[in-house]
Amino acid sequence: MERNVDMSDIISFDFTLDNILSVKAPKDTDPDTLHEAVRDKLITLIQGKHECFMFEGTFEEDSND
Repeated sequence: MERNVDMSDIISFDFTLDNILSVKAPKDTDPDTLHEAVRDKLITLIQGKHECFMFEGTFEEDSND
């Protein structure tokens, strides 16, 4: 990002992470118990620079607040 930019010129650029993360677990596993395993997969994905970010749009906060 450029330096000396007026903060009123700053907007948010929104991205989603477009990857499917798969972890192995027994059939009857509660998916809510797999968050740590999924997080570990995501970390590995990012460290290997294999993540896919999709640009969704921009958002400008209302300056009348």
